[in-house]
Amino acid sequence: MKKIAIIFLLIFIKNQIFSETYVSGLIDKVENWDLKFSPYIINETVIIGKKGILTIYPGTEIKFKKGAKLLVSGILYAKGNKDNPVRFLPYDYESFYEGIYFDGGGKSIIEYIVMIRGAITVEATRVEINNNYILNSTGIILKNFADVILKNNLFLNNTYGVHMEGSNINHSIYENTFAGCRYGIYILKYIDGNGTIKRNNFLENINNITNYSIININCTDNYWGTDEQQKIVKTIVDKKINPKVGEIIYKPYLKEKLKLPLPPASFISLVKTYLNKKKPREDIYRFSLSGGFFGFFPIIPERLNNENNFGLGYSLTFTFNPFGPIMLGVETNFFNMDNMDKSVYSYNMNISEFLLNIYGYFGYDRNIYLVPYAKFGNGISLVNESYISNKIIFNGKNTLKYNEICYSISGGLGLEWFLMKFFSFKLEGIYHYFFYPRGNISLPVINISGNVYFDTPFFLNR
Repeated sequence: MKKIAIIFLLIFIKNQIFSETYVSGLIDKVENWDLKFSPYIINETVIIGKKGILTIYPGTEIKFKKGAKLLVSGILYAKGNKDNPVRFLPYDYESFYEGIYFDGGGKSIIEYIVMIRGAITVEATRVEINNNYILNSTGIILKNFADVILKNNLFLNNTYGVHMEGSNINHSIYENTFAGCRYGIYILKYIDGNGTIKRNNFLENINNITNYSIININCTDNYWGTDEQQKIVKTIVDKKINPKVGEIIYKPYLKEKLKLPLPPASFISLVKTYLNKKKPREDIYRFSLSGGFFGFFPIIPERLNNENNFGLGYSLTFTFNPFGPIMLGVETNFFNMDNMDKSVYSYNMNISEFLLNIYGYFGYDRNIYLVPYAKFGNGISLVNESYISNKIIFNGKNTLKYNEICYSISGGLGLEWFLMKFFSFKLEGIYHYFFYPRGNISLPVINISGNVYFDTPFFLNR
């Protein structure tokens, strides 16, 4: 019974607490992120140091809070597969975030990922970005000394497919599809660069390609969404619009759409699911301190009930909520009961109980002020019983004492009433059971407590 209760408790805690992994600070060693501990939450900036190598495995979710980014000064391998991409997502499913920023280090690889509302920025490093689905995002940003291969990616409904601004940018952009973007490719500054832009599909972008640099850009052998030259020219911004900038060399161009690989059906289905998700409520992590008084009613053993059918006690509790409807707590209870008939002897029972509790709230909402919950706990207890008489009646003694440490469990229902954001009352009906060598003890309890809540500046980190 004890082992089953402990196993149940550990499994429950694992499943509840370990549903998210918060990451922060510096990664300066070999580290792996996988589906088991997914999603990984990035709150501000996580840095992969120069000695760091981070590998992200298929199916793993990385969620960025607004403005957060993964800064790569070492090496990043984000490698999904055709059936199970790596997911880069906004934490609230709607805010833009800075995403992945490469600023040095060795060669990194990004393949078979889905990115929504993020950006991938490359500066002074080499990155291969292949077979990805990037949508509703800022896009790919290439800066000084970037060395990038972009192949078989779908850029859908982005601000940019690719944005270039810097010197010595080395790029190979081929066999990609740019669809529904504000700018398919946007070149703001391009000095001493070297690269190819070939065999891409440009489909229904507001501007297929824009050149504000002073360099002529070779973009031959692409499909521009039509086979009519007049329509193609309307989607190209270059020297013909502003004589001070370079020309886009788009001829010869392809007159038929290239049959390029598109994201698998599983990617498309996954994206639809994410785009339909509601913005999650962002709860502030809180802890509470509480104290209360209770009455209890002994049921078994019968001898205890014969001494008295009522006792009193008090409780002290510390709780912490890792997220909304689930709270964890450490609780200490002190039980006291005397006998009613003291004509022959005086009897006193004291129990000191120490529990690890889990609270599950029903219909939880931080703006609701009367919330029911269930509670389960287990732990250890110190049971002390004493008999004292003015006569010698206990085998030649007038005093008889028992002290035992035993295992205990508790469970029940409660109702929490928030008078203010930081203060509440709890009313609980709880059943306590003690595995006591002199006879298991069963105690229903009615407890009233006051609770003070504090916002915490920290978060759970596995």
